[in-house]
Amino acid sequence: MQINLSEELNRIAEDIDSYAQTVYTIISFCKFMKISSPGDISINFRDAIHHYILLYEAFQEQNKLVFIQNQACIDEHLNRGIKDSLTHILYHLSGKIIFIMESRYGTVRRKEKLRHFLHIFRNKVLGIRLQNIYINRIINYIEEIQSIREQCTELVQYLKAENLSQLLFQKLEKK
Repeated sequence: MQINLSEELNRIAEDIDSYAQTVYTIISFCKFMKISSPGDISINFRDAIHHYILLYEAFQEQNKLVFIQNQACIDEHLNRGIKDSLTHILYHLSGKIIFIMESRYGTVRRKEKLRHFLHIFRNKVLGIRLQNIYINRIINYIEEIQSIREQCTELVQYLKAENLSQLLFQKLEKK
């Protein structure tokens, strides 16, 4: 199989750019939902940039082995950063839902509806973890991020209708 190093170099640069845009979206979402930003999202970006520098040097030297090794490292860091971040967000949203369910506002009817959201978020975490065996392009996560955003919008709308949205936006204290 013949690979065009120049094309791959450009594709990887596009993936890193997409990752940076996705990181901005994730951090903005975390701020809006009053969830701590996932710390490793920046570390994975830094590591991907480090490997991109090595990849570029390998490109200049036409060293295909080093090029492919660093390409794999970049893909791994970008994927891990997104997957860990989405899992982080869903974990905290699930915690907020459980907090509301266990609060004095958790009526039987509300608990039933909130349990529905809880199962959606936990199923998403399971799906993300099961995908860990695959390396995806960053563009493949856009749909998942959009789906999470839509579910959160639906959750916020439900809680607003119940006059409970302020509970969702509270910063939860660790026990």
